Amino acid sequence: MSSTKAILILLGLIVGLNLGLRYGWGPLAGSDRSDQKERSEWVYEVSSEGAIASDPSDPATASDSSIEGSDARGRSRIFHRRPVSIFEPPSAVLEMALELQDLPSLVQGFEAASTPEEQGQWADRIAASGGTAAVEALIQAVTRASLNPKSPEEAEVLREAFKGFSTEDEMAALAMSLVQTQDIDLIEAVVDTLARGARSSTVEQLVRLHDEASTPPSTRAVLGWAIERIRNPEASHALARLVRTAEWPELAHAGIIALSSLQSQATGEPVPLP
Repeated sequence: MSSTKAILILLGLIVGLNLGLRYGWGPLAGSDRSDQKERSEWVYEVSSEGAIASDPSDPATASDSSIEGSDARGRSRIFHRRPVSIFEPPSAVLEMALELQDLPSLVQGFEAASTPEEQGQWADRIAASGGTAAVEALIQAVTRASLNPKSPEEAEVLREAFKGFSTEDEMAALAMSLVQTQDIDLIEAVVDTLARGARSSTVEQLVRLHDEASTPPSTRAVLGWAIERIRNPEASHALARLVRTAEWPELAHAGIIALSSLQSQATGEPVPLP
């Protein structure tokens, strides 16, 4: 093969390759679009005949959409769906949106809920945000949004929602709430949570609240009941001190009941009360 013929063949290959890239020929055509991280935006047209989906990248359907969309008598409205990343599932987007909601928005959602199931979902989100602010927000929301007495479903919602609290600071906020509410269902939910999560500092706080001169007798009874129900071994040292040093006989008795239940819980055998 002469050198002239080889040069001509090489030039032909170069020209063919350039034309192929320009007009989308060959196996590499469209690779840029296939590698995009977002789906193309689709246009949905709603008419009396049904829904028609068109792709703006398609000249035929795009032109039809613009023409038909301009005729208000023939079609109602053109709906645009924003691009959605193919690497981000809808559930992850929803969870991110919930995480970005602040406590006031979550409280409004709880108060606007029309069923116990919806209330439970919002209450769980409030508790999941964590901290003393979440405890106070949930208690205030429950106090404002619910009637007393509640239905069994609403009471169960409270018990389940408050299970989301577990830190020492949250236990302190829950203990404080016992002197601020007369809602029986709310008190039961708080006491159940304290039974699982109270620490020694929580016991000491309950005793201080009980001993305050301004605490009414009914609230003292609730605080003593909360101590009696404690089943967290982390509170055992404060309970033992309470039994030895309590100025109120009912508090000493509450501490004895809690310690006996903890011992029975550890050994699996019932412990007789003195």
